[in-house]
Amino acid sequence: MFSKNGFVSVAKDQHGITDFISNDQYIEDGVTAQILKEVPFFKKFQSLRFFRQWKTTMRLNAYERKRQKLAENYIFAKPVFSESLPELIPAMNAISGLSLIEIQANVTYGKKQQATLEERCKTVLDENRAELEGKLAEVKAQMQQLKKDIIADDDRFEADVKEGKVQEMIRNKHGEQLVMFHKQRMKMLAIEEQYRLKRLRHAQYDQLLFMVFRFWSAKVVELLFASKQRFNATFGNPKCLTQFEVSICFSPEGVLDSEPTMEEHTAGFKKVFEDMERAVFENQPLQLFVHGMNDLFFGKSSLYTRTIFENMQQVISINTEYHRNHAQIFDRLRRDVEECQRHIAEKKEDLQEVHDFCRNWTQGRGGGDRQDRSLEMGFYKETWLKMDEFGERIRKVSSALGAKAGTILIETSTLKKQLVEMPRQVLESIRHNVT
Repeated sequence: MFSKNGFVSVAKDQHGITDFISNDQYIEDGVTAQILKEVPFFKKFQSLRFFRQWKTTMRLNAYERKRQKLAENYIFAKPVFSESLPELIPAMNAISGLSLIEIQANVTYGKKQQATLEERCKTVLDENRAELEGKLAEVKAQMQQLKKDIIADDDRFEADVKEGKVQEMIRNKHGEQLVMFHKQRMKMLAIEEQYRLKRLRHAQYDQLLFMVFRFWSAKVVELLFASKQRFNATFGNPKCLTQFEVSICFSPEGVLDSEPTMEEHTAGFKKVFEDMERAVFENQPLQLFVHGMNDLFFGKSSLYTRTIFENMQQVISINTEYHRNHAQIFDRLRRDVEECQRHIAEKKEDLQEVHDFCRNWTQGRGGGDRQDRSLEMGFYKETWLKMDEFGERIRKVSSALGAKAGTILIETSTLKKQLVEMPRQVLESIRHNVT
């Protein structure tokens, strides 16, 4: 109700509560409402409220669509795949724990020690290569079993569809049941949905198999990289005290050299790393494994899986850290070899003279009897004094393992044994001629 004093409102409920608003209050509230309508927040409140409702609805719809898509396509959410993962993943991760090469700290490698580096690395390589092939054989067996389970489930579905169609034909023929159109349509849609799920599961199996290919190839590449990295870390660390024994001695040609020679020592390192890579890239059981895994695809295998060894070699070839480790190993080896060669050169002049003189004395430079050869080389007294001089040179040669050239431990006891016998043979020859 409106009067000259203001507005009166009466509630329509049973209590009949009234409310009075004066004219001044009404005008004040109207002005306040007009002012608030000019404020952006209140001006756009209604449209923003509808926009927020629309945005919330769209986000919920997008979430539901993605959730439904994940429920259909996410491999690890499927029981048939998730049950195989706890067995697949440990078998694949175990590859990283292997090593295709070995070098140990505080160990001396050499022919007079327990084993040479080449022999020890060959033993470790054979053992771990067999274990690698065994791990991959486990993976292959698990994927084969998974495919058999999927095929068996598909066969059961096909049998159920066939049996259902036969029973329907019998019922229709004898008029025992009237098949309605919409019911038949719903049944066909259900069958089509099952076929779609079947195709989807085949595609998901192929995806999982492709992931296995990528995972194990990455693990093998990581194994090659980690093996060379561990070798470099041990070989390049002076605190590890890893040494390679070589013996200074005279070669069959009579030249002072080492056994093994520095060329053979370097070639041994190269062969170790070549055998490591050959154990992967030229491994026939691994190639058969890849061929057998390619046959497991429901669809067509990809180019990646058919050329997986080429892909791994390409990854290794562009890995700068892998090549840096290789370069550091052989730079250190080259410095050690040069230092060892300088050590041999320091002793070569004096000791080579001892060897050549004694060999010429005992073997002779040409024909004639022993006395003629002795006279050609000098008088007995001068030769005897020469042997005393040679004896002083020989005594300076250490018979202990002391000299080091980086990682090369130089052994001279063999050389000293050879040298000690040479003057003794000459002196025995002089005594024989004199008596």
